[in-house]
Amino acid sequence: MRRRRSATAVSTVLVVASLLLSTTLFPHFYVEGLPANVIKTAVSNSLIVPTSIRAFPDGTARMLVMQQFGEIVILNTDNGQQQSYMNIQNINAQGEKGLLDCIFDDQFAATKHFYCYYAPNNPEGMRIARFTHVENNGGLTSRGDYSSEVTLWQDPNAYTGVGATFGPVHYGGMLSIGPDNNIFLTMGDQTERDWVQQNKDAYGGARYNGCIVRVSKSGTIPGDNFGHARGVPACWAYGLRNGYKSTWDLQTGRFFIADVGGNEFAPDYDDAWEDLHMLTMADAGSNLGWPLCAGFCGNAAHPQCTCGSFEEPIYAYEHTAQQRGCIVGGFVYRGQMFPYDGVYFFGDYVRGWLKYITLTPQGTVQSEVTFDNINTPISMDLAPDGSFFVASLSGYLYKYTYAGAPPPPPPSPPPSPPPSPPPSPPPSPPPSPPPTSLNSCVGRCGVYDGAMPCQCDPTCLDYGDCCADKVTVCDGAPPPPSPPPSPPPSPPPSPSPESCFQRCGVYDGAMPCQCDPNCADYGDCCTDLDAICNAPPSPPPSP
Repeated sequence: MRRRRSATAVSTVLVVASLLLSTTLFPHFYVEGLPANVIKTAVSNSLIVPTSIRAFPDGTARMLVMQQFGEIVILNTDNGQQQSYMNIQNINAQGEKGLLDCIFDDQFAATKHFYCYYAPNNPEGMRIARFTHVENNGGLTSRGDYSSEVTLWQDPNAYTGVGATFGPVHYGGMLSIGPDNNIFLTMGDQTERDWVQQNKDAYGGARYNGCIVRVSKSGTIPGDNFGHARGVPACWAYGLRNGYKSTWDLQTGRFFIADVGGNEFAPDYDDAWEDLHMLTMADAGSNLGWPLCAGFCGNAAHPQCTCGSFEEPIYAYEHTAQQRGCIVGGFVYRGQMFPYDGVYFFGDYVRGWLKYITLTPQGTVQSEVTFDNINTPISMDLAPDGSFFVASLSGYLYKYTYAGAPPPPPPSPPPSPPPSPPPSPPPSPPPSPPPTSLNSCVGRCGVYDGAMPCQCDPTCLDYGDCCADKVTVCDGAPPPPSPPPSPPPSPPPSPSPESCFQRCGVYDGAMPCQCDPNCADYGDCCTDLDAICNAPPSPPPSP
């Protein structure tokens, strides 16, 4: 079985830079291991430290890409072209702060509002702000109006963790609009794990560390938030380590929160787990357990995590120094393209995979399926047409579509029968499909099938395995003369155990040095990591 080529990886650039206009059109490609009929397309390879992606709700094949240093990019998901949409200039991007997420108002067509979660440079304190979209002439001419900013909520406390070993980390976070039409934000412990359980610092001051924040779209704080009694009135629930990604599934009223786990090598993060929590509106005031809990309750490594005292995750997996991990939450599929209604998609940034789980009506995990392998997945979103997108920290934006038959529509209640309807004639049988020959493209245009002796997909010319009648049947033109066969390409050099060549973003315990995103924390990076994996990306070709 032949393997489709994938585009060359682009390394992350951790500097402030202008986003170049990309005019490259990226082809479809098929990946071994993807489920049947799933097509993965590289839409862009020029994102700069993306933190979040959001598809426009109006179905215009546009997307906002939030980048850590404050720039929001508007991108055409059909051709990869992009422009700067808005730049938040008052930004503090030290550590894991910066521009972390934006979300469209659920009434965006009427309000033109979108909301952003970011770290301002002055005054300090994580902020939720509202901005206004300006459509202009549509397409990529639309812009966000930076001058329209209205602060809805801001943490009254300055940033913490500057002097910590890993710097200022664990600021979350992701925005979601709940079933009560309020804005929910999942935060993190902001490098101060000991403040989470009581929402107090060492001097008794009220702190939002580890909170789920809930505010209205106008900036008022709901009176039933549990945090009023603790001096943190916007706090709806608490106990998070780093709620980096979260989402409400409004159809079921379930709130999914992916909480990134600790680091096994650090003495105070023993027995580290990646957790997926699921709450409902009835779980206001819940304690998700950090730092007393990690993983499921009853774990001997966490003797204070007694079952029944904390909100246990519905799904969790352990990570160690040998098998690292970082869960990245996604979304519940509610589109009409894939036959996956109700499954929850998520990824792991360190392990490099994309999975989904199915749930029972009671909300327990029924099955787990690996969907794709992808380098450093960092954010994902569902588009109005049912396709979905995944952004990687390596600078890529991938689009997933489905080439099979669409799922059946949900059943509708039967209409009231009319009085004495006349009998209907039996329906005509569907036309028979055209006969398919193993060596012909009849009925197979645009499809790659490894079981066939010749192919009819758009890239068969690249591989030299097109059926003889492909041009005539699929393209409506006489077939061109066959070119002389090309010599087989030379095999690439084998990677050295001491080098990051062909190993960027990968952790391999059998190797003497590493090239994954966490190797600096462990002190086991290969000496050529920066030269091979962290070089600035080449600019795209000029238009």
